[in-house]
Amino acid sequence: MQKEWVAFASADAPRYRFGSYPLHIFGDLARFVLTFGVPVAFIAYLPSTVLLGRTGELSVHPALAYGAPLVGAALFGAAYLFWRSQIPHYQSSGH
Repeated sequence: MQKEWVAFASADAPRYRFGSYPLHIFGDLARFVLTFGVPVAFIAYLPSTVLLGRTGELSVHPALAYGAPLVGAALFGAAYLFWRSQIPHYQSSGH
């Protein structure tokens, strides 16, 4: 069991390390993927850059960076509403 956990943790770890670096050190393709494909930039980089007042180093328009927390809240709300709408259709395997 412990070997599987170590393999999972080590395979999953590089995905989280990208959020530790400033986005501008990556190339254009990597910046696009980290911003829109795997939204690490929306979670960590864009909000922190705005809060620190360093919008000059952003690779996207500052309005997108300011809106990142609002987009996150809207997506959370949409996911919650979808989840609530699907609860009546759930049947456990015990039925």
